[in-house]
Amino acid sequence: MKIVQENRVRIFLIVAFVAVGILRLYYCFQVPLYTTDLFRNLGYGREFWRFGADIYSAMPEDFSPAPYQFFWSTHGYTYPAATILFFALIAPICTGLVHAKVILTLLSALNSWMTWRITKDRWIALLYWANPISIWFGSHEGQFEPYVATWMILGIWLLQKKSPWSMFCLAMAVQAKLFPVFLIPTFFLWDWRRPPKQWALDAAAFAIGFLPSIVLALTGDYLSKLFSPAYIPHINHIPWNISDLRQFRPQPLWLIYLNAVVSKGTLLLLAGFSYLRYRAIRKAGEEFFQTRFDCILDYAPLLLFICLLKSSPLTQDWHLMLVPAFALTIRHPRHRMIVFLIAWLFGVRSMYSMLIGPIGDRNPAETMQVLSICLYRF
Repeated sequence: MKIVQENRVRIFLIVAFVAVGILRLYYCFQVPLYTTDLFRNLGYGREFWRFGADIYSAMPEDFSPAPYQFFWSTHGYTYPAATILFFALIAPICTGLVHAKVILTLLSALNSWMTWRITKDRWIALLYWANPISIWFGSHEGQFEPYVATWMILGIWLLQKKSPWSMFCLAMAVQAKLFPVFLIPTFFLWDWRRPPKQWALDAAAFAIGFLPSIVLALTGDYLSKLFSPAYIPHINHIPWNISDLRQFRPQPLWLIYLNAVVSKGTLLLLAGFSYLRYRAIRKAGEEFFQTRFDCILDYAPLLLFICLLKSSPLTQDWHLMLVPAFALTIRHPRHRMIVFLIAWLFGVRSMYSMLIGPIGDRNPAETMQVLSICLYRF
């Protein structure tokens, strides 16, 4: 009976993975509705081979007559070194938006596989692969969070294996997007009793990982553009205070309140899980300092990440695509599963977009026309 049930579960999982893969592939061939970031990133990636480190001093008008000269015309490039290098590497083989979205979708598939290897749980892997934010904003809109998550998840996997290369991956993750900085204490202190030689190897690998940023910082306007305050518009879908509804872009009132409940509820849940973990470990008679580290380092990265998103003037839906990657530091299986399920609740706008239609801000008609023309070649 158990064998029959196991076979049914296996068949269901295979069908589910394939079905989500087909849906993701279909979305790769659709014109982005909400964003133009992928087009802009590919444009800067192409021009990197012409400008080199000076790419951070270039403005879109410098790319004339390329079609991406008209997008974000008043802002230079502000993403870290690992991101511009990623798009510089894939731009020559991505003649259109479709090809880049397929690559990002393949990275999501890789992330799902690594999630399974870390957790030994096929359901967790499915929850990652079928996360609605990842499906919509990763495969449909072409946001590059799957690339950021690849470095994060690979780093966590190698951290389990006590490999110094985990620190290299962490450095690359921070240089893809600054959010993974919250993983630094966890990576360095998860095994705080390791010998001095291992500490030195970890620190060296972490430092080597920052070579791309060091090179760009010494040869161009990298740091000044990276931390430019003038670039940040005020867009936050999950702020602490929702009393002033005028601060939100056009969206239904129910979605504003739902996002507030989910984000604050997740913070309370993480704090509660940490306390329960503390009590369980202390009851088992574990050493005091190790108890502290386990209870803080497992849950703190995701908790701090959500706190930052709620406090930031710029928080977009696709930033929450990184919630499952941060949740992989949670070693308690049931707690981790609950957080992976809650991560879906952050994607209600994505589910609405897939099942019903666009909601909130979307690209104007002239932008959609340009993106449509450049879907396969530009």
